[in-house]
Amino acid sequence: MKRIRIFVVGIVLLGTFLGGFSLYEFLHTEPEPVKSVDQIKKLTGEKEIDSPGAKKLEKDYWSMINGCLGVYSETQLQKKETIEIPATYEGEKVHSFDISCREGEFSTYLKHVEIEDGIEEIEYGFVTCPNLETAVVPESIKKMDKWEFKDCRKKVTLYVEKNSYAEKWAKKHKVRYKYGRPEGIVYETYESLHLKSSE
Repeated sequence: MKRIRIFVVGIVLLGTFLGGFSLYEFLHTEPEPVKSVDQIKKLTGEKEIDSPGAKKLEKDYWSMINGCLGVYSETQLQKKETIEIPATYEGEKVHSFDISCREGEFSTYLKHVEIEDGIEEIEYGFVTCPNLETAVVPESIKKMDKWEFKDCRKKVTLYVEKNSYAEKWAKKHKVRYKYGRPEGIVYETYESLHLKSSE
């Protein structure tokens, strides 16, 4: 009789231990990654769908860090031939800017750019833009890296103000320049791109 009691108590203790261990495992185990598109959007904040039969859309965004406007795009700017870089972004003054795009899609299509007056520096904005034909560079620009326009120097024409920093830079780096601005070009603004992407 005593052995049966010990055996029963042992079974109860073992069951309690295993039950507690299972509960601990359940509470501390990471759930399987959620596969639903809505949950992926919610968790990552991105519009990326990589499931069979679905179209892959990637997030476009512009951002400001310490006065530098970063233009990062996969779809919104893709295949755009023109763009205007604004001197203010969401109420904040733009001091400099840079453009990035995976695999260079945006920089490949870009042909005409206008930098709004008020921006003071081009921070690797057009280093890899092989098809750029015109760039309107305002008098406010006071600094440009020596590598700017390096992939399109034989093709691009800078539109500059007389005696400006941009004119001196163009002369020094043997880049073609003219005064004034090109005719007949309509530039895509941030506002127009933003409105189109939200339609």
